[in-house]
Amino acid sequence: MHNFFYFNIPRVPYSPNDPDDGNWVDLYHRLFYGRYIFLGKPLDKPTADHIIKCMIFLNQTDKEKKDFFFFLNCRGGGLVQGVGVFDTMQYVAADVNTIGIGLNASMGAFLLHGGTVGKRIMTENSSMMIHQPRLSPYDFPSDPEDTAFTTDQMSELRWYVQKTYISRTNQSREEITYLLERDVYLRPTQAVNLNFIDEFGKEFGYGTPFYGIAPDDLSAYEQYSPDHESIDISEDDYDKYDDDYDKYDDDYDKYDDDYEDIF
Repeated sequence: MHNFFYFNIPRVPYSPNDPDDGNWVDLYHRLFYGRYIFLGKPLDKPTADHIIKCMIFLNQTDKEKKDFFFFLNCRGGGLVQGVGVFDTMQYVAADVNTIGIGLNASMGAFLLHGGTVGKRIMTENSSMMIHQPRLSPYDFPSDPEDTAFTTDQMSELRWYVQKTYISRTNQSREEITYLLERDVYLRPTQAVNLNFIDEFGKEFGYGTPFYGIAPDDLSAYEQYSPDHESIDISEDDYDKYDDDYDKYDDDYDKYDDDYEDIF
């Protein structure tokens, strides 16, 4: 069973030191050492522990201090776990780029806004939802005798989250308190206007901070420049692409006719 899962993990070329000395590793290995971290579920304790350990390990072993790229599609989670991940993001020496995909709600929104100021991004069709920090099922103690302690601790953490929103968005206390009184959904443009994020993008391809083709530098953030020159495609290249497209279109029609003959 273990071999089945191992051999079905995509493998990609990766050579951290010598580009000419290629090596094939599983996809997750390369993403990990490229400082790409993903959160695609509500934040529970095991997931938070995993993210914290990854960040601390890379912070201690990689002296080049490459940027982290934290991709989030998180609809909430534990308040304690979220604050722990947020504190770790502030602790590591390198900048943490946060990229919001899909819906980031509650603690997911808090982590999305917790990236390095200037490097917090949402995709074009993503959204975020903010509201008053509250207890989640992940925050309840297993021992009923700890309830009083947990209540006091949660009150302090709720105030901490609110203060963090105030300081990092440069909004007034009244404005943040008003926004957190209910579930507020923000589109990327609204999130930018309120300083929860810094920008929103339409792609992750060439000429963006996420494009990393060099095997010894997966993040490639230092190579990014807004003035990066685009690739020039000649008219002959366009004609070649058109001819190839026509060929594929003819092949498709042939396969479609064969399909009708069979059925």
